[in-house]
Order: sequence, then structure tokens, then C-alpha cells
Amino acid sequence: MSNEETIDTHDIPSMDIQMNDVIIEVPHLSEPQKKDLKVDELHARKLRKEAKRLQSLREYKSNLIRLIVMMVLVFIVMGVELGVGIAANSLALLSDAFHMLSDFMGLIIGAVAMSVSLLSFILM
Repeated sequence: MSNEETIDTHDIPSMDIQMNDVIIEVPHLSEPQKKDLKVDELHARKLRKEAKRLQSLREYKSNLIRLIVMMVLVFIVMGVELGVGIAANSLALLSDAFHMLSDFMGLIIGAVAMSVSLLSFILM
């Protein structure tokens, strides 16, 4: 439970429960009821942790998609510069096309690194 939530304790027997630095006075609970509260708190923590993990997974995937789109755009521009540079016999366009090739290879290395990172994140 987060600190913002309110808890209605009118129907619960008395005991002290401490969650996230908030102490709630609850009248007498039996031992099985105390264990149920601890299990529920652990379950809530696991659910919050899994929700954060799924959000990070979505961010990884969206960043990988952006990187792939950038790779496609760089490759298209490189191909156009290479074609026009050959047709026009322009050394400047040819050199820029090969410079774009080095950029493209750097993007490939980044995509591979992100894929390995994503794979290790999934297998955790």
C-alpha cells in the first residue's frame, strides 16, 4: 500500500501494522490473519516490481524501434548519395556516402547492444 491510500479499520480487530513508515492501529488479529496481511503486502510489492519491469521493457522496445528507423533512413540517404555521386562523378558525394556507411555501422553496433541488453533484461 502507498502512503496516499486510506484504510478503513472499523471492522478489523486491534493490532499494530507498519507499512512504508506508516503505523496503523488495528484491533486484535489472530496469527493467521497477521500472516495474511504480510502475504498481501509481499504480493503488492511483487506486483509493483513487475509493473515497473514491464514499463522498462516497453521503453526498451520503443528505443530499439527508433534506432531501427534511424538505421533505415541513414541507409536510404547513403544509397542515394552513392548513386548520385557515381552518376555525377562527384568525389564529395562519394566520400559523404562512405561516411554515412560508418554511421550506419555504428547504428548497427548500437542496435545489437540494445538487443543483447533487452534479451538479458527479459531473462532476468
